Order: sequence, then structure tokens, then C-alpha cells
Amino acid sequence: MENYSSLDLITIAIEMEDKGNAFYKKAAAKLEDGEARSIFLRLSDEELKHKERFKELQSVAIDEMAGDKSADFFDMEASKYIDDLVHASVFPEDEDIDKVLEGIREPLDAINMALDLEKDSILLYQALSEGTKNRNTRETVLSIIIEERKHISLLNSIKLNYRNI
Repeated sequence: MENYSSLDLITIAIEMEDKGNAFYKKAAAKLEDGEARSIFLRLSDEELKHKERFKELQSVAIDEMAGDKSADFFDMEASKYIDDLVHASVFPEDEDIDKVLEGIREPLDAINMALDLEKDSILLYQALSEGTKNRNTRETVLSIIIEERKHISLLNSIKLNYRNI
């Protein structure tokens, strides 16, 4: 296994945001409850916004790395941890989303699944923010982590509504 660079992780983050968008759209289509469907569509839109921010960051990282190919690589231990995170979880591939969503019988199932996926995203983004030497990358990723935490708060609040029904 090679050591990851910040650019590698930004590319992975872009893919994750794409997968998150597809997951939330398909989950929303499966949900009959209007409130849950609306929230999942909102989360889908926010994943696209995150993707655009990561794409901007990617452009900057490509320019910066052009001058120094050895810049901003993670050590082997951090790269192994990141590799484990990427392969163990996060949003399913497009072709697997329908299969994953088969287990959803009610809004709480979708909410719990989304909570797990958001938490996994945060773990990966924390690894990126902690390992990068680039201040701009760190600041952008930290701001996205804050937004992902808001997703968790939102999902938890609707989860409480369904528990109290």
C-alpha cells in the first residue's frame, strides 16, 4: 500500500459526496413519509455542495503539488487507518444502493443508516484534517466536518420525532 496524499483523500472525499448524494436521493424516493423524504433530499443537495467545495480544494491541491511532488503525504500508519476507513464503510457504491435500501422498512431504518454513514464520513474527514500539512485543506475539511455534524444533529432530531410517535 502506498502512502496517501491530501490530494488522494480529496479525490476520495469527492467520490464519497457523490455516493452520499445518490444514497440520499434513492432513500428519499423509497420513503413515504413527507418529512423524512424532504430531509433526505436536503441532505442530498448538501452532499453536492460539499462535492463542489472539495473540487475547488482539489484544483488548488493539484497546483500546489505540481511544484513539490513529495508535499503533504501521510505517514504509513495514517495511510493504513484511512485505507481501513475507506474499505470498511462509508456510502455504498451506486450499484449497491438499491440492495442496501432493501432493508429499509420504515423511516427510522433509513435515519439510522444515514447516521452511521455520516459518522463514518466524519472519521475519514478527521483523518484528512489531522494528517494534512496544508492549512487551506485543513480549514475546508474542518468546516465540512461541522456541516456533517449538523447532518447528524438533524437526523437525530427527526429520529426522536419517530420514536415519540
